[in-house]
Amino acid sequence: MFKLLARLWTGASPTLSDPRSPSEFPSTQIVDVRHSAHAAISWATRSVELDAVLHDRARAATLLGRLLGADGQVALNGERERRLLVSYLDFVEVAAGKAVVRQDEQGDYTMILLDGRVRQDRAQPSGARARLGDARPGDIVGELSVFDPQPRLATCTTRVPCVFAVLKPQSLEWMMRAEPRLASLLLIWLTRRLSGTLRRMGARMAGLLIRE
Repeated sequence: MFKLLARLWTGASPTLSDPRSPSEFPSTQIVDVRHSAHAAISWATRSVELDAVLHDRARAATLLGRLLGADGQVALNGERERRLLVSYLDFVEVAAGKAVVRQDEQGDYTMILLDGRVRQDRAQPSGARARLGDARPGDIVGELSVFDPQPRLATCTTRVPCVFAVLKPQSLEWMMRAEPRLASLLLIWLTRRLSGTLRRMGARMAGLLIRE
């Protein structure tokens, strides 16, 4: 994370990958692509499995703007920046009962929950399934996959119909080069949201381990 911010501040130019490229796992400076025994699932594949439906971009932009505006220290500079940010994201609707990410798989996408609720569960070594909590609008689903392709920490399943903003690493790289201020704001916001989510998840997992 700090390396990414340093590249923005120093003006370093990342290697670009067109976010509209059909390649499922493009080469990128952000994602360290390694061979792994874990299943690698791209957004292109997962979106088909989920029967994800494109969501109205204007409504999605309004939902996203409200979430960003809730953080007084991260504010978009007018309508232009909001339109630009929306252009780097995919917006989809997913029906209830769908696993948008699965524990231990690798992926090339991170999801911002804009509307709905998502259940987060983790399988324990004993075979039991521990409930880590629910993600609500503004929470990040998919942990750190936009920064690091390590295995997912939990399985996340929609409890009700949900609306997501989907961010892929190649889109973030493109934004870093073309709109560094916008990319910086998004990274700061994502970092804050992820920090809170991981703290809650860590506390919950620690409690479960103590009880075992």
